[in-house]
Amino acid sequence: MKLSTVFENLILASALEAAPASRTGRPRALSDSQVTTLLFKLLRTGCQWRELECGTASFMAVYRRLQLWERTNVIKDAYKRALQTYSNLRPPKRHLMDSSHVRNRHGRQPNTGRNHVDRGRQGTKVSVVTDDARIIYGMHLAPSNRPDVVLLDETLDARWVKVDGLELYADRGYDSRANRQRCADRNVRDRIFRRKTKSTRKSNAKRVVVEHVFAHLQSTRRLSFCYKQRTEIFRQFFLLAFGHRLGQALGQIQRDPAPGV
Repeated sequence: MKLSTVFENLILASALEAAPASRTGRPRALSDSQVTTLLFKLLRTGCQWRELECGTASFMAVYRRLQLWERTNVIKDAYKRALQTYSNLRPPKRHLMDSSHVRNRHGRQPNTGRNHVDRGRQGTKVSVVTDDARIIYGMHLAPSNRPDVVLLDETLDARWVKVDGLELYADRGYDSRANRQRCADRNVRDRIFRRKTKSTRKSNAKRVVVEHVFAHLQSTRRLSFCYKQRTEIFRQFFLLAFGHRLGQALGQIQRDPAPGV
């Protein structure tokens, strides 16, 4: 499997703007295109950095490039550009929010805490906002011991593209008077399940989309476990994984445009 051509081109363009190759000094051992290919291999296989086949270069060249891209927001900017284009071509019908735990035994604060569903082991909670087509509109990382009810505000603020007036579906863990007011302040129509009412089958059918997102998260080996002490590296791989899906969606829209597009 190869990284989506649409998203790869956006990463290369963003990398050229943020960190152009120097005309003097030693030439780079690996091109930006080679680095994106190797990073996507790491993402899919979950292999060790030392197992990367980089030709005459070292795996450290790939890791240092990833650190550079993290500091200059290369992958993040590429994702935001792709998401803005996608949102214009296919406006979302609704937003959905939920969170999932990722094991992170080597991580440090502030995004690592004791996971109550994993016998108190260290973990990171990934909170996301997605649309009805499983495209990520925002993500927020927090310690595993933080409850969902306090994450709604930060997760909504983490959206890269904000669309007003949409319904926001979330489970009972987000239900509070303060959260409903926060939705109103952001021009979001809350569809948060009440704690004392039974959820309807129709609402669950809409909210199940976000569960599919987390299933994809667990099926990608590099994202099923956070290996690094700094969760920012995990964030880069997360953006790469869902940027690949976003690029595929954009490619499909370009091949089969809707009437009037």
